[in-house]
Amino acid sequence: PGGTPGSAWIKVSASGHISDSTLFTVTGPALTLSFTTARLGLGQQDDNGYYVQIPNPTGSPLTLTIANSDSSVAGAPTTVVLPANSYYQYFMLRGKGLGSATLIVSAPGYQPDTGIAIVTTPKLRANGGGTISSFSTTQVSTYAADSAGNVHARSTDLVVSYRSTDTTVIKVDTTATIVAGSYYTSTSPTVTAVGTGTARVIMTSPGHQPDSATFIVQPAKLNLSFYGYTIGVRQHRTANEFYAYTPNNVTAPLTVTLTQQRASTVALSTTSFTIPAGQNYQYFSFGGLAVGGDTIIASAPGYLPDTGYVTVTTTKFVVSGFPSAAVTTNPPATVTLYTPDVAGTAHYTSDTVTVRAVSSDSNVVSPGQAYVRIPKDAYYAQATIVFVGTGTANITYSDSAGSGYASVTTGNVTVTGPSLSISGGNGVLGMRQKTSQSQYFVYTPNTVGANLVVNLASTGSRVATVPASVTSPAGSYYAYFDITAQDTLGTIQIQAAATGYRPAAVNMQVTTPKFVISTNPNRYTSSEPASVMVYATDANGTRHVTTETVVVSLSSTAPGVATIDSTTVTIPAGSDVSSSAAWSPHVIGTAQLQASDARSVFYKYQTGNLQVTVLTPQVSFASSTAQIGVGQYFDQYLYVSDYVASATTVNLGHSSGSHSSTPSSVLIAASTNYEYFRTTGASVGVDTVTGSASGHTPGRTIIMVGAGSLTAAGWPTTLAVGDSALVTFYTADPGGTGRSVAAATTFSLSSNANVRFLAGGTTTASATVPASGSYVQVYIKGVSAGTGSASISNADYTTYTNSLTVTP
Repeated sequence: PGGTPGSAWIKVSASGHISDSTLFTVTGPALTLSFTTARLGLGQQDDNGYYVQIPNPTGSPLTLTIANSDSSVAGAPTTVVLPANSYYQYFMLRGKGLGSATLIVSAPGYQPDTGIAIVTTPKLRANGGGTISSFSTTQVSTYAADSAGNVHARSTDLVVSYRSTDTTVIKVDTTATIVAGSYYTSTSPTVTAVGTGTARVIMTSPGHQPDSATFIVQPAKLNLSFYGYTIGVRQHRTANEFYAYTPNNVTAPLTVTLTQQRASTVALSTTSFTIPAGQNYQYFSFGGLAVGGDTIIASAPGYLPDTGYVTVTTTKFVVSGFPSAAVTTNPPATVTLYTPDVAGTAHYTSDTVTVRAVSSDSNVVSPGQAYVRIPKDAYYAQATIVFVGTGTANITYSDSAGSGYASVTTGNVTVTGPSLSISGGNGVLGMRQKTSQSQYFVYTPNTVGANLVVNLASTGSRVATVPASVTSPAGSYYAYFDITAQDTLGTIQIQAAATGYRPAAVNMQVTTPKFVISTNPNRYTSSEPASVMVYATDANGTRHVTTETVVVSLSSTAPGVATIDSTTVTIPAGSDVSSSAAWSPHVIGTAQLQASDARSVFYKYQTGNLQVTVLTPQVSFASSTAQIGVGQYFDQYLYVSDYVASATTVNLGHSSGSHSSTPSSVLIAASTNYEYFRTTGASVGVDTVTGSASGHTPGRTIIMVGAGSLTAAGWPTTLAVGDSALVTFYTADPGGTGRSVAAATTFSLSSNANVRFLAGGTTTASATVPASGSYVQVYIKGVSAGTGSASISNADYTTYTNSLTVTP
């Protein structure tokens, strides 16, 4: 389609054929109003639901014309502007006169649309009403609506008048205003219930159909904060616990009366009280006088009454915190006595209650106080119990004055003597070994007030011994002791006993002692000697200090492979290790290092064995593979397995010709194990470089040599004519890792007519990376508008190309 609406034929023809044609009709896009018929009330307006739209947004603002058949009926703008890149725009409609008007919206190149605006007699619409309680307040409000009840904003302020159809039932504020631009009253008139019945609030305004809201006022109900409550005889609650309340704050002081059916059962704190103006509640309290029940009725003028039920029961004692088990050394325990009703809920006492405490066996447990007093206005008291001796007993708490509280007997407490305990558990020792310091100690459950002597005994002193006794000092709870193995195998029991305490015991097994060797088991022929540790252990290999000096004989099963520098070492008494020996590697192979006891005694140590291995040292390269470009180099290091005692030469060889070059050898200095060397790319190909040294297994590294690459930093995406940018070109290996060049390397620079390369302010066709360098810098300058393209090349490198946009 072209830019003009209309019709046109398209004809198709060919030589020797009958032609044909078809008719195309081009129309403009359609404008659309959001409504077919819009309805407003007189004096009302709306801009929320009325708009005009086009099928697709335009790139620039579009002015629309609205033709109005009767502007005295409907108010509308004559033009509407759609912003750029928008496809719709709202506009305001106003009801100016009764009737209807036709609105036609049009724009050049668009099909018009038509809508009808109908203006009707406006109507008020009530919001509020319903059932409320007497003496309460609520709100009613009014909406501005058309004749069908649809709400609209006002064009001007509208005053609404209100009146009650029965002022003995409700009263209402007289006026409220719907302000211009709003569709409901700005403040909600207050409706006040003054009596019971039904009444309506009539709302009127000149020129508007009236409306009304119906209110049903029911008597307000006075409420008690409880429905049913249980309390004990001669008990009461606090002054701010129970209350009577109204649904709403009262506008004037309200007298509440409490009446009882059985005043001899329940004692009220008051039978009449006042709820102050501006408040809706007031507290009262009550207590129990006699077993039974009472009905309490709360009433007030103009309110429905409420009823609460109080049950008065007998009372009892409840004990909390009484233990079921204790030891004679425990401090006195604290228990709590409560005064609940028969259901178990504690209440405040109306009198002081004296409680007598009696033990079933005072030789086991006794009350700390024979009599305990629960003060008036309290609901509990605390008492103590004392643990006297071993056995089982309980305590009975009873009402000494016989005021009505049922006695309570606690559960049984079983009192035992305290137990000793031994820390360290069941253990194992080798013969003539002992436990380490602080490994074993005996302890009590609590700190002792005086020095406590603990007697120790072994059930087999030929197997293991302990001190006859240890002392736990006053203010402490433990004492350390040693267990010493003797010359007999077996398992015995170590026992601890003290006056007033139950004994404790642990088992101790004595086994044949054993040597255990520890060292670095793998060394190279070039390695220095390695330290040898020999430990004194039990048969399971656990270390223990010895009670005698032990001489250890050391040997190697293959001295040609590995030797030990000492034939004997000594483990001193009181120690568990010797670390003075070392073994040296000689030739490749394995050997058993042995630690043995040369004595012919029953308590001699089992021989300890450890296999060691001597290996050939290795030449290794830091990189197993490396990539490099022709004419580039990188430095890496090679290393051997151990620090060398004297300078060691590593010869370098190439297995694939001359694709890379290295020194013929590398010298590793004495007391080190590595040295750096340089590798240079010579020609494209893969080269294997080997490193070999006398007495070492050779190592190798693979060098992959290929065409170098270039990376650029600072290449611009755009340049203005006459501007230039500094570009840095970096030399890199084929994988893009930066590398330095071995010799000065010149690159050819070329570009199209839109850009050119500069160096030193003049055009250049080449750039050189200096020897040992890794980059070169040149400027790229915009010459003429268009796409500038350039390349930088060298026979040993992949050509770098790039482009940019040159702007005028």
